[in-house]
Amino acid sequence: MTRGQMSVQQQTDRRSLIIEIASQKLNARGVSDEWFGEIAAEIGITRPALYSYFRNRGDLLEACCLNTIDTLHRTFAAVSRDAGDEAQTLKAFLEATISATFPELAVVTELNILPQHSRETVSRAWGALIQDISDVVVSGVSSGRLNDRHPFVIANGLLSLAMWPALQKRLVPESSPERIVQGAREFFLIGIGAVPVGSAFNYVLPERTTSAVDVFSQKAIVEARRALIMGRASALFNRKGIGATSIDDIVAATDVGKKTIFRLFGSKDALVAACFRRARAMELDIFEKASELAGDRLVALHAAVRMAVLALGDPDAPMLAAHVGSGRLSPDVRDEMHAGFAVLAKVYRELVSEGIAQGGIRAIDVSSLALAISGDLFWTAGFDESASPLSLFETANELADIVVRGVLAR
Repeated sequence: MTRGQMSVQQQTDRRSLIIEIASQKLNARGVSDEWFGEIAAEIGITRPALYSYFRNRGDLLEACCLNTIDTLHRTFAAVSRDAGDEAQTLKAFLEATISATFPELAVVTELNILPQHSRETVSRAWGALIQDISDVVVSGVSSGRLNDRHPFVIANGLLSLAMWPALQKRLVPESSPERIVQGAREFFLIGIGAVPVGSAFNYVLPERTTSAVDVFSQKAIVEARRALIMGRASALFNRKGIGATSIDDIVAATDVGKKTIFRLFGSKDALVAACFRRARAMELDIFEKASELAGDRLVALHAAVRMAVLALGDPDAPMLAAHVGSGRLSPDVRDEMHAGFAVLAKVYRELVSEGIAQGGIRAIDVSSLALAISGDLFWTAGFDESASPLSLFETANELADIVVRGVLAR
């Protein structure tokens, strides 16, 4: 049966199936040259037949993003209608979206593949969703049911958590939605502080590690060049997506020749793997510095969250986010990344467990917290201060305060 012979309902169903499969592949590998061929093969149709539903990969990416936003918007509207108050609305939205029964949605990313009008369409739809959530937050703050945290940060954090399981299950295969939502309840809704924390913490934020380059050492010069390339590449991957970023883009951002990039890394996928390794090393450095702060471990975790956001949102050489596209890595490198996340989770557990023993952190499920907490932060990768009511520094402090205090009034 040709498309012309198919009923309208059959065509709609097939279009929905294409979006569903494309969303899963987008989350795993990002948009790639093989995208259309892989989707067509999985559905059992020819690649030309796929073009009768979507003009090109940008058209399909736009449909995936709009489907995500529409599904989240309808879900939020439904829980807002049925919940008793603003606090119950946020709780119900988290539990509805971080669920084994909730469909896997495309993480809204790689938008630079889209033409300007499509990006504007997706941005308007996303902005409308952010505004609806923000309106509920403002109402909740006014009623005293929610803590006085910035609605823009709460809305983005909530949506970031809603999309997190799609990434987390690939980065940490043994994770489950049940454990992620449990962790999200602990820090996002309630806050990990053992008692309500009223005033701001008073500590000096540790500086990121930097070192001068020994210009007389060829090895040091090569490592500095590698670091430059990884930093600028990570910035592009965070802003544009892995699939949408070309080696030519990285050449333009670094002023390092293409031959040099290939000589230092071998391939784009190897560069992506190196950026993931760099991110794990940066995260461990953040926790090491936070742990060295004197006083309660609650303070150390507050500092770690702030430093993580500042590292993710750094416009020049950020930490690569836990990103779509990890499926591009070879099995050996994926195993290495999984091991790296296990080490990071262990550091989380140790820091939080120390805080529980001290009495500053509530007795919580530490493993679930470690799985969920990054989901509240990854939206700050590629942070654009021109599109935000807050600076990156202010956003980092807001997110750290949410982890400690939660969004629900206690």
